[in-house]
Amino acid sequence: MQIRTFRKLDNDVYRVSIYTETWSEADSLLMAKYGEPEIDLGGSFTSDEDTFTLPTQLQQVRRDVPFAGAFDARDYAEKAPAYALAWSTAISARISAAVHALREQADAFTGETVIGV
Repeated sequence: MQIRTFRKLDNDVYRVSIYTETWSEADSLLMAKYGEPEIDLGGSFTSDEDTFTLPTQLQQVRRDVPFAGAFDARDYAEKAPAYALAWSTAISARISAAVHALREQADAFTGETVIGV
C-alpha cells in the first residue's frame, strides 16, 4: 500500500488530498476478513506554530479516499500552510498505523487440533 499526498494553493486556500493506492492482495483479504480500518480526520494536531483541533470525521482507509483537508488563509491567517502540513503529516501517520494494526490482526480461533488416541 502506498500513500500519495497532493498539495495545492488555490485562492489563499491550502488544500491537501491524500490517496491510498496499490493495495496488496493480502491487505484486501485482511479487510474482507476483519473489515476496513477507519481513521479520524479530525482531532488535535500540532504544527510548528501551535496546536489546533478539527471536528471528528471518520473515514475508511480504502473506500473513502481521497482524504481532503482545506485551510483557508482568511480563517487561519499565516498559520494556514503550517496547519495544512501538520494535518497531512498526521493523517498519513494515522493511515499507516491503521494498516499496520490491520496486518497484525490475529484470528485466535481458526486452526487445527489433532489428538492422538
